[in-house]
Amino acid sequence: STAATAAGGVDRVAEYEASRYEESIAVAARAFHTFQGWQYLLPDPELRRKVLPHVKRTYFDVYPKYNHSFLCYGPPTTTNPQGDVKGIMLCCPPDKKESTSEFFDLNLLKVLRLVGLSKFVQILQVLARLDTMEHLMTADLTASGKGQCHLALLGVDECYQGKGLGSKMLSSLTRYLDAEGVTSCLETTDERNVRLYRKWGYVSVYIEQLFNDP
Repeated sequence: STAATAAGGVDRVAEYEASRYEESIAVAARAFHTFQGWQYLLPDPELRRKVLPHVKRTYFDVYPKYNHSFLCYGPPTTTNPQGDVKGIMLCCPPDKKESTSEFFDLNLLKVLRLVGLSKFVQILQVLARLDTMEHLMTADLTASGKGQCHLALLGVDECYQGKGLGSKMLSSLTRYLDAEGVTSCLETTDERNVRLYRKWGYVSVYIEQLFNDP
């Protein structure tokens, strides 16, 4: 299905363009601003708005080189003929291997300065546990002989959420997976997203409590 816009145009999913780097980072930061995991880690909304662009920038410095990154664009406008970026989807294809060390860069050092050492360590611990879960899923799929695409990041700008754009991007990913004969895995720290992923055929494999009660 296509998500219609108020102007009568349609939103579209297309390959990521490097010229939309800064815009994509801003969209990713706003998309994850209300995620349950980030609200727990950083209860102060103003601090979250400062931190998330640095965290998400690390993803856009790593994943586009795998050539499996996509953006959901709005219809052309007079100010933006290519359409505004409304959503982002970053994947690692079956023949590539993510390196956790690539994420420990200057962007995360900026996060350290913003949140302090104790909170920074907590954030790194959560990211490391998510990384462990991804490796466990990868091992299971490799043992079964299936190729596996890792959906590392999927988000819709907070002002466009609830309009079917997440499903639109997952529909595009599903067509690729079916054509290539591979499976995919992902991790989420927001229980609200589970229903969406199950709609597209995902099942819960590992469930872990990442956060202790306050």
